[in-house]
Amino acid sequence: MRKFTMILVTAVAVAAILGISAGPANADAVIYEPFDMPAGALPGQAGGTGLGTWSGDGGVVASGSMTFGSLPASGNRYTGAGGYYESWAGFSTTLSSAGLLDHSAELWFSAVLQPGSSSNDYGFIGLSSATGNIGANFGSVPTVANIMGIWLQNGSDLQLVNAVGGTPVGGRNKVKENLSLLSPTLVVGKFTWGADGASNDTLEIYLPWGGLAQPAPQTTTMTTVIDQSTFSYLGVWMRNVDSQVDEIRFGATYDDVIGVMGPGIVAGDADENGVVDAADYIALKTHIGTATGAVLANGDFDVDGDVDWDDLQILQDNFGKTSAGGAVPEPATIFVMLAAGLPALLKRRRRA
Repeated sequence: MRKFTMILVTAVAVAAILGISAGPANADAVIYEPFDMPAGALPGQAGGTGLGTWSGDGGVVASGSMTFGSLPASGNRYTGAGGYYESWAGFSTTLSSAGLLDHSAELWFSAVLQPGSSSNDYGFIGLSSATGNIGANFGSVPTVANIMGIWLQNGSDLQLVNAVGGTPVGGRNKVKENLSLLSPTLVVGKFTWGADGASNDTLEIYLPWGGLAQPAPQTTTMTTVIDQSTFSYLGVWMRNVDSQVDEIRFGATYDDVIGVMGPGIVAGDADENGVVDAADYIALKTHIGTATGAVLANGDFDVDGDVDWDDLQILQDNFGKTSAGGAVPEPATIFVMLAAGLPALLKRRRRA
């Protein structure tokens, strides 16, 4: 009995040191468009959170939301109408009042995209200073206003685009080829505004898996100098009915634009279930020493392609931490792993 009591007390102490908390925390987007409106033409419909009424020359709301992994979803979805039709919703001071258009600020966004099945399927989602024509091949015709966002080209190529004063700048920066056709993909972006009006503004893209863990950014980024304070519209365009978009969010952090502090965003969470626990330790232990080709599920927590001492350190530093939706590990489980499992791996490293 004395031995059991000692183990329990030690386990509780370890849990306290690790700062375990069961309280999930929701994240909030300042703009959220789930297209929760009647099916039919989009122009004239009231926009979602932080948006005014939609306007434009086309675009259709179709029944049923698009889902991706554990991303919260509701409402309907936006589809193309078979032509070069744009839709726009003003957001007035929604972003500027939150400080998200300030110099040096970060503005995150996300959207669920479904590329169409044809090379003639195109699409755009982004920020603009006014309504205008962006449809007929962005980068080869004049546009109206300052524009910055993402572009679907030839159905499945994800690109970054921008225009300054109505003139496309720098062509189209291809981020990823061959997105899955007719399959929803969650695209997350981060605008980082320059320190002043003459400094570079950048756009990075992230493509999370279904567990919503924040991945490393895609290697292709876009850099430009644009006056972000002029942005006052969200622009959406999908050319054909197979090309669709849903669940558009803008916020201050990655968590804000995935709807919640989602499962799997804690460093060391190999199985993306929202908690760093014994299962993640087992994944790392099984693959420790893998030199190339490792992924998160194998215990590659620093995303460098291997499973090594650095990954073990990340797991040890975060063991017991949880995010929204994650179950808090039992204190006894924590104690057993720390008292028995980790020293075994540490011993293995010393022998190596």
